[in-house]
Amino acid sequence: MQQELLERLARVPVVDTHEHMTMEADFLAGSYDFTNLMDYVGLDLGLAGFPAGPWGDAQMAVQKGDSIDEKWQHIKPLWPHVRTGAYARHYRRTLQRFFGVDDLDDRSVHEVSARIADYQRPGVYDEWLHDRYGIRTMLQVGDHHPVAEPQHFAQVFCFDALTGGYWPVWMREALGGDLPPHFPEFRQRLFRRIEAAAANGAVGLKIGWTARTRPLDFVDQPPDAVQESYAFMRQQTEVDWQDAALCARLKPFQDAAFWAVFEKAGELGLPIQIHSGLEFMQPWDGRPATLIPSLVRFPDTKFAIFHGSYPHMAELTGLAKSFHNVYLDLAWFHLLSEHQARAWLAEWLDVLPHNKLFAFGGDVFLFFSICTHLEIARENVAAVLADRIARGLCDIDEAEHTARLLLHDNPWNTFAFENWLEKHREGSDLES
Repeated sequence: MQQELLERLARVPVVDTHEHMTMEADFLAGSYDFTNLMDYVGLDLGLAGFPAGPWGDAQMAVQKGDSIDEKWQHIKPLWPHVRTGAYARHYRRTLQRFFGVDDLDDRSVHEVSARIADYQRPGVYDEWLHDRYGIRTMLQVGDHHPVAEPQHFAQVFCFDALTGGYWPVWMREALGGDLPPHFPEFRQRLFRRIEAAAANGAVGLKIGWTARTRPLDFVDQPPDAVQESYAFMRQQTEVDWQDAALCARLKPFQDAAFWAVFEKAGELGLPIQIHSGLEFMQPWDGRPATLIPSLVRFPDTKFAIFHGSYPHMAELTGLAKSFHNVYLDLAWFHLLSEHQARAWLAEWLDVLPHNKLFAFGGDVFLFFSICTHLEIARENVAAVLADRIARGLCDIDEAEHTARLLLHDNPWNTFAFENWLEKHREGSDLES
């Protein structure tokens, strides 16, 4: 039954809800080796002892070195400790799928690195992502400008660099001039930037960095406190997010700015994507229940919470069971833990309306990894649905319909794709 479902799922179109990957034109012009395909393996290498700075620095540190041999010699002693973990299993699956290589060794690191160039040809995204793997579009994190390559991507405006307050110099540049002296004027400028993003085809908004530096407990703040916090921020060139005293002074501004965005998002029908759970600077900050004041205050704003909030899945379940405006997005979740992805997808299909679930977001950096991540996601969805058939909860046609909801219809109907179609309709086949 699972195999038959997998065959059916291969024909179900996919909306990939979250990517950071490079545009095809940039991929064709880039230079890559075996470390560029590792995605999150570097995080596990860092935990195993790879020399790097705090948090996710090992993810990039594995790419540093003057030669392929030098890079491999740094990784090689730690490779046995991570090679059978979830991240490395996905990486090795990618090596097998695209290069016929089962594992890393002194020879294969050179073979893989040399053969990446075989895929650097025009049309490679159409061939693999759209034609072979059935991805209709990918939601790409970006700014308020029109997305490049709309034939591959739809835009999600990552706004929190404007609302976090950590880099006032950058905020001035992004907003097109000096920051106004009073917060209400700043608020109006922020509204105009969001409106510009929607006019340029954005289908949603994204909280990323700020959600890694503080709890998500945005609350109502007195106007005087907001203005004082905003004035403090305007005087800075940069605010160290690791300095608790400075961040406490920023919080009233941040809370008011984020609530302004949530208000505008509801008005424009733009869902808010939120990084939640693992990989926060202080992991306890990623608990999704801290969002409750915002969920209550903005009932017309849709909040799509990423990564199953791993490892806080039960808490996220409670939110989604309590609030109609909470959606669960399994972006990255299948790579974090295949076992937990299956277990919690089974739970969510039991206790939540099926239109609140998005089954796939790649959250990787090169197209190779998207393909193999989607294979894992389809296998997890098929396994869970096959079990539901075996338990007499549905038949195979109903299971296929549920899979179509999870992989395509739910994100397509939730995000503001009318903006994307309006901006890019002419001369395209995006509606097909």
